[in-house]
Amino acid sequence: MRPNLAAELRDRVQWIRAQTLHELAEAQADWHGWTLRGAGRLATAQAIVAAYHLPPPRTLNRQCDGREVVPEPPPAALAPVESSAAISAENISEPDENAAAAPLTANAAR
Repeated sequence: MRPNLAAELRDRVQWIRAQTLHELAEAQADWHGWTLRGAGRLATAQAIVAAYHLPPPRTLNRQCDGREVVPEPPPAALAPVESSAAISAENISEPDENAAAAPLTANAAR
């Protein structure tokens, strides 16, 4: 709002304001982080922004000194796992019809 404020400092203030409002709005959106005091703070801050017609920041993906934040690339995809349908018949052993069934537990052997 100050006309004699340097453009770089004005940009930093806009970013910090937007970042703070964004974090508060995220905390209030989650029921774990919601508080009555936080809801009041968010409503008051949003009313001030609307009343003074404060400009939105250019982007939230940057540091407070104006440097852009480069997102990290997503992790490499893992190798696909073979599905059970893809297992060949050679790897499946047939049960021996003459073999006695092994007991499942010690109680089953009694």
